Amino acid sequence: MKYMNCLICMLMIFAGWGCSDDTIQENKEPMVATDGGYLFAHMTDENYARLFYSVSRDAFHWETLNKKRIVLPDYCGHPDICQGKDGVFYMIGVQPNTGIPILWSSSDLVIWKSDKLKKSIFNKISDLGYKNEETYYGAPKMFYDETSGQYIITWHAGKTGNDGEPSEWKTKRTFYILTSDFKTFTDPKHLFNFTGSDEDMATIDVIIRKVGDEYCALIKDERWPEDAPEVAKTIRMAKSKTLTGPYTNPGAPITSLSVWHEAPILVPTVDGEGFFLYAERYPKQYDMFKASSIDGPWTECYFQGPDARHGCIVRVNEKVYQAILKAYKNKKDKYIMKNYYIVILLLISVFVVSCTDSVEKYDNWPEWKTQDPVTVAGEKMTETYYTHYVGKKLHLTKAAEVDFTGFDALEFALQPQFWEFMSDTKARFKGETGEYDLIYDATNELLYVEQPEKEYPDALYLIGANLGHPGAGRVISATWNLDTPDNGMTCCRVSDNVFEISIYLAENFGFKLFRHHGWGTHPEIEIWAQDLTLDKPTLVQGLSSGDFVAGPLFQSGIYRLTIDMGTRTFSMQPQSGQSSDMNFIVNGQEMGILPGVPSFLGVKLNLQKGNVLSFENFGDISAMIQPDFFENATEDQAVFRGMSGEYNLYYDPGNRLIYVENIQSAFPDALWTCGSGYGHPAAESVTAHGWQFNTGDSYQCVKVGDGIFETTLFLDNDFHLLFFKKRADWGTGIGTQILDPLPVNLLDKHYQVSNLSSIGNGHFTGDLIPGKDFTPGVYRLRIDINKKVIAAVNKMNEGDVKSLEFKVNGKLMQPNGASDLLEVELALTQGQTVTFEGFSYLGYMLQPEFFEQVDGQYKFRAVSGTYRISYRSDREFIYVERTDKTNYPDAMWLTGNGFGHPKTDGSIWSYLSVDDTGWGFATPGQYLCCAKTGDGIFETTFYFHANWGCVAFYQGKHVTGAWYYAIKSSEVNIISTDGSFGRAWGYDADGGNDVNFGATINNIDSQYGVYHLKWDMNTNTCTVTKL
Repeated sequence: MKYMNCLICMLMIFAGWGCSDDTIQENKEPMVATDGGYLFAHMTDENYARLFYSVSRDAFHWETLNKKRIVLPDYCGHPDICQGKDGVFYMIGVQPNTGIPILWSSSDLVIWKSDKLKKSIFNKISDLGYKNEETYYGAPKMFYDETSGQYIITWHAGKTGNDGEPSEWKTKRTFYILTSDFKTFTDPKHLFNFTGSDEDMATIDVIIRKVGDEYCALIKDERWPEDAPEVAKTIRMAKSKTLTGPYTNPGAPITSLSVWHEAPILVPTVDGEGFFLYAERYPKQYDMFKASSIDGPWTECYFQGPDARHGCIVRVNEKVYQAILKAYKNKKDKYIMKNYYIVILLLISVFVVSCTDSVEKYDNWPEWKTQDPVTVAGEKMTETYYTHYVGKKLHLTKAAEVDFTGFDALEFALQPQFWEFMSDTKARFKGETGEYDLIYDATNELLYVEQPEKEYPDALYLIGANLGHPGAGRVISATWNLDTPDNGMTCCRVSDNVFEISIYLAENFGFKLFRHHGWGTHPEIEIWAQDLTLDKPTLVQGLSSGDFVAGPLFQSGIYRLTIDMGTRTFSMQPQSGQSSDMNFIVNGQEMGILPGVPSFLGVKLNLQKGNVLSFENFGDISAMIQPDFFENATEDQAVFRGMSGEYNLYYDPGNRLIYVENIQSAFPDALWTCGSGYGHPAAESVTAHGWQFNTGDSYQCVKVGDGIFETTLFLDNDFHLLFFKKRADWGTGIGTQILDPLPVNLLDKHYQVSNLSSIGNGHFTGDLIPGKDFTPGVYRLRIDINKKVIAAVNKMNEGDVKSLEFKVNGKLMQPNGASDLLEVELALTQGQTVTFEGFSYLGYMLQPEFFEQVDGQYKFRAVSGTYRISYRSDREFIYVERTDKTNYPDAMWLTGNGFGHPKTDGSIWSYLSVDDTGWGFATPGQYLCCAKTGDGIFETTFYFHANWGCVAFYQGKHVTGAWYYAIKSSEVNIISTDGSFGRAWGYDADGGNDVNFGATINNIDSQYGVYHLKWDMNTNTCTVTKL
């Protein structure tokens, strides 16, 4: 080391001699902070939107902590940390896949707490004509203004929310909201109102800092060079005397036009006499600039920056700095040695810069690393394991001290169940004396201890997914396998029948225990969660498959698992700061795990309408509850507004949502939701798993009157919804077959094309789905069985929540007392225009032989007379039949099996000829009236299922008595376009089946479809056209 100090001194002297007198030089070493330092929270190009920490005492030399691993696995976003009231740090992220904004808070930048924010806080920019992309919400930034006591959150958004479209970036503008408590927020507003050449400036990555009595907004000018050649893709600054503006037009670029920069960071220098500005040289790394005044001039500096993408830098005190180092420290001497080399390189650079007119800038500073070979107890790792790993079989003695070399961070590399860390080169072995395989993962610098030949009671093994070595602090093994040492890990036997293992577990972990190192069956080899008593069921639960999985209070992190096979118990202790003793109390009762719902906390309550419920340790419950069950909510109290009775109240701590239900309730006291694409209203996102009746997936609708129920849900663009009279009873579903959606532009009925797609027919499933003008959001749905409507009552006037009226030519249709059909009888003239009111699907509903659409109007095709028009709402079919002259030659009728309305879905058995008996004249659809369109001319159109169907035509509609055939299939000349329909299979001209029409003998298995039949009784022909 003394030789290195001498070398540094010589270089300094040499640098001083070699410089000319007229060259400005800065050969002083950077000032080093003695109280605290700087924290750089950032992501990397390889791990975009994940959180990494780097630290520095001087803002020039940075060390990435945690062995360059993610420090907060659950964080997703573009980190920007703000220190606010009471010294608490805040940053905003987003929940992956849901687009829910997350507010993170911490007192020490090590232990973070997360709270969900409502999407609407940000998405109200739609009122301004803009739309957020919900992957990262425009990289929100935050600043705490001590003067006003307000936090300002800024973010950028464009017109469409589609960041994959290059033109979207030209529309980016910066918005802001204010809050003092993160509970109430102002509506979004534009932050800037620039003029002149900057009037149409696209802005992103805006941060605000207060310097003196001015607020400075650092901005990336997002315009392209062809639009703004003198400022495009640079960092610029605007100023204001007030936090929210008006801000001046931005000044000249701080960064170079030749290199695109974004994501600016501004921090004070160590002595507080100037400023450092960092900007990401998109998409490579950060560059550093320095100025003694906020107004510049700004000089680019050489610095040893981390491998960083979009991030922020905060100045922290010594206490916080040491907490960060303690939690994420690297090997100290590696950092120190590296800095010696950096000092040398800096001095050489000073010499070169001061003696030349041109400066070469290093894009990446070289890193020297002296590394000893990896050894354990003096033995090199020379044997091959699992193809890509090296290791060594060693005899290890319990409690013996073992020497290590070649490890940069030995404490991270070791498995705590086998080792007690002593120093950077020494650890004490904790396992039983014996032969062990020590396996080294060079990529992640981790050491594994194995005894694969051992079996229970000498060993236990853990195999699973989404877990990892505790030193990694992240998932190393994402799938169940035995192909690498990071799965099938060996538990350390600590006493008879007692085993321990320390392991990192992610939120979606799953594992089982095994009596030997390999697969097997239960109970001979596998040990299931149900085989053991779990000491903390709020942290770990068991699936029916035997897997150990996360409980409702589980948080990702490192855990020590203790398995006592003697007492058949399983203990799980957090080791990385997670809380395991959170108590949630409702009305004085502590929540626990209720039978059948292991993923939520629950409590049984006897509730009366009007009861005031108290909540302890939840935070603000007004942002968690279902408004159908509660009203007048404060932060920790709410008034129950449901029906009196026994209820289970559940808390989902992962999503911070509260559910209320009485699973014994059924119609007429309750309805239950089931479907997909919907969620808890407080989440403002999809939280329900599709088409399941589990708690959190199926919601109880509150009875608000006889036959009237309400439920408030978040509905997404692709939601489907049905309502059930009894939970988990699929046979009790009701939906849009009998309930009309309101308003019709927001809610609609689902039509599903059948698997007989060659003809394009389908059916209305009963599902409630989005209408043409629907937008995702929170909807309060009222299911009014009396009025036969499902109404989004928060999206319409109360007076419009009423039964739909259906009219034909202005005449109201009335219920048929003998059926569920609505009917109206009218005198109609051939060729007249017929008007329909209240119907949504006329093109689908009408029989084409009776109605023809001309210029958007429906013309009546049949001869003049009196007709009954019947509407079957559950299938959206309209049937027409003549009532004034019902016998041939004025009318002709058909009935049979395997046929129906022309839009019938043949894959739905019950749709074919309506009832079990088939043949008959009881209900429209079981029969059809042919349309007489001219003298001796009759037409009909119907769906026909060829496999087994057949029909016959009759002179009159007969409820009882003898039937009279209008014409037999043996007596007519059949003209068919493809020969698939005619005399039915089984035809016998000699007196057998000479009456029925249907699929011809060679087409009985394939020729289902829609057929149009035109009878010309004058020429005794029937023309068959398959549509």
